[in-house]
Amino acid sequence: MAQSFLASYKSKTDVRLGVPKDSVWKLIRTPEQVSLLSLWNECPNPKGYILMIHGWEGSHLSSYMVRTKQFFLREGYSIIRLNLRDHGETHHLNEGLFNGSLLQETYSAVYEISKMIPKGMPLFLLGFSLGGNFVLRIAKSHSESPKQKQIQNLKHSFSISPALDPLAA
Repeated sequence: MAQSFLASYKSKTDVRLGVPKDSVWKLIRTPEQVSLLSLWNECPNPKGYILMIHGWEGSHLSSYMVRTKQFFLREGYSIIRLNLRDHGETHHLNEGLFNGSLLQETYSAVYEISKMIPKGMPLFLLGFSLGGNFVLRIAKSHSESPKQKQIQNLKHSFSISPALDPLAA
């Protein structure tokens, strides 16, 4: 609880850093007719792309997302922050409510994003809390999918404090 409080306390100053001028919004439309909003920060000659997924009730503006974006931009990676359904003021984009079982639409969005990244450029997935749970399940789906349905150039997946048992988390 203290960790959440301290992160939220500092996050008020992080909000101004959340959407810099060089950010580009991209609406991702999945084959399931779901629209998810992503925010891209590209750097010249990137080492790769890092696609980040926030936690429960988080968004592209969550303090941990903003700080992680800043760190990896300085390290030479382009960053994509994906808002899950109904997060980051996107309630108007889809009918129906978000729940933690919406793996297929999230996998499809990540797959569509992977096709937008330059050929041969490595893609890394990074999820926090519930987003970490999604990343673990996306990696599993990726490994079980036929080659033509796998996420292009997926190099590694990272989960930070994933909710492994959402009922107990």
